Amino acid sequence: MTPALVLESLFFGMKMKILGIEFKSKEMRYIITSKENGEVALGSYERLTLSETRSPEDLKAFSTAVETLLTELQPDTIAIKQILDKGPMSAGPAAIKMEAIVLLNAKCDVTFISPQKIKK
Repeated sequence: MTPALVLESLFFGMKMKILGIEFKSKEMRYIITSKENGEVALGSYERLTLSETRSPEDLKAFSTAVETLLTELQPDTIAIKQILDKGPMSAGPAAIKMEAIVLLNAKCDVTFISPQKIKK
């Protein structure tokens, strides 16, 4: 099942704008998906990058970019692909910090989706 179908199945029958987010290394990858009258529209796949994880200026700049993105897109829901917090494939500090910044700036519902559910 593709990420778009997972998002669609979560909000079947509703008019919604969903921001799908995935964290990879120092990147926040995202796509906006909207659904109205049974029609699903996918936006372009974009990314924001966090340059330095230990630089207060870079963290503030990333936070400002996320806040601007959320204000411009005005999603009804944010769907975040869960990051692993334990084990050999666990997320690094950049992904954890970026996820926290998104959560702090979110003015809508946030849903976490497991990687296993997306791959089905």
